[in-house]
Amino acid sequence: MSSKQIQKFKDEIEALKKENRDQKEAHEEDIQYLEKKNCDRRSINADSNTEIERLKKKNHELVIKNQEIVDENQDLQKENLELVAVKSKLNAKIEEYKEKQQEIEQQLCAKFEKLAVYAGITLSPVPVDKLQHCTEWWCPKHSKFATIVDELKQSIGEDKLIIDRAKARFKYWNSKPNGETCCKNNRKYKDRNTFLPPSNWPK
Repeated sequence: MSSKQIQKFKDEIEALKKENRDQKEAHEEDIQYLEKKNCDRRSINADSNTEIERLKKKNHELVIKNQEIVDENQDLQKENLELVAVKSKLNAKIEEYKEKQQEIEQQLCAKFEKLAVYAGITLSPVPVDKLQHCTEWWCPKHSKFATIVDELKQSIGEDKLIIDRAKARFKYWNSKPNGETCCKNNRKYKDRNTFLPPSNWPK
C-alpha cells in the first residue's frame, strides 16, 4: 500500500473521528437540554403535587365546614319548629285567658247589677245630720266601704296599696267601743289628711 493510500485512510479516520466528536457534542447538548427540561418538569410536577395537596386539604376543610353549616341549619330548623309550637301554645293560652277574663267580667257585672245597692253607689257618704259633714270614702259610719270593697274587682299595684291602707283605717275606727265610729267627727282633733280613693273605686 502506497503512502498516499495510507494518508488517505488516515484522513478518512480523522474525518470520522471529527464527525463522531461533533455528533457526540451535539448529543451531549441534547442530553443536557433534555436533562434540564426533565429537571424543570420535575420541579413543576413537585409544585403541582404541593398545590394538589394544598387544594385537597382546603377541600377537606370546606367539606367539614359545610357539614357544620348543614348541622347548624338543621338545629336552627328544629329550634324554629319548637319555637313555633311554643308560640302556638302561648297564643292558645292567651285566647283562653282572654275568654276566662271576659267570662269573669261578665259574671261580676251581672252580680253588680243584682245588688240593690249598686244603683246608689257613689263616692259620697250616706246622708248624715246637719252637724256632721264627713265625706271620707272609707268612713265606717258614713260610707258603704264594707259593701263596695267586697264586690270590687281584684286590685293591683297602687290601687291595692290604697285599699289595704283603707281597710286598716276602717278596721281601727270600726273597732271602737261604741261600734261604727265616724273617722272625722269622733276625732279629738280635726284630721286634715285627705285619702283619695283608688282608680277602680265605683263612681
